[in-house]
Amino acid sequence: MKLRSQNDDFCLRLNKSEALVLFDWIAELTQSKRDTAFFHTAEYKLLCTIENCLEKELAEPILEEYGSLLFSAKQDVLNSDPSN
Repeated sequence: MKLRSQNDDFCLRLNKSEALVLFDWIAELTQSKRDTAFFHTAEYKLLCTIENCLEKELAEPILEEYGSLLFSAKQDVLNSDPSN
């Protein structure tokens, strides 16, 4: 994962595993409506926007083997070097 900024714009670069784990976490938060009372409306809007962007790019969430793909992605994230 890398973050770059230029003026007031930020660009977050994720690899496939990071994108999949982030998508799943945001989807769980936004779809379960669990603890959404802790979200400000602006925060919820941003989470939904990120979720939608990731959903458009990721094929994995609709695949039958999504659970195993997500598990592998989580392992990749856990085992990755955070400085890269």
